[in-house]
Amino acid sequence: MNSTYHEITFTDSDILNPFDAVYANEDNPNSIQPWLIHDHGSVVCMVFADSESSALDIAANKGKLNTYRVEISPWAEYEPSDKCFPLGDAYHVYNTAPLTIMWLPKPKRSWCAQFNARHQ
Repeated sequence: MNSTYHEITFTDSDILNPFDAVYANEDNPNSIQPWLIHDHGSVVCMVFADSESSALDIAANKGKLNTYRVEISPWAEYEPSDKCFPLGDAYHVYNTAPLTIMWLPKPKRSWCAQFNARHQ
């Protein structure tokens, strides 16, 4: 199944952590939000996280940002910038300048809608 938001179409397969989803009509003590990461309209992934930086970390850990990884010499003096900074558990450096991170509104969960879609 797919959805479109601001002319960007994403699918269920773009979601990296679907089991972390929190819906609008559910308790959300950790402020988990859906984030759509794209490169000029081309979807990189969708992530449920508590912040933009956490969303980028999750995407980096899952290998979705490998295209944007910057190789830094281990002997180089590295200073994080607005465009390149370390992400994920491995703390690799990524150029995030071409990426846009969009907050998505949370949909309400409907058991009936999921029940009706079981045959699609």
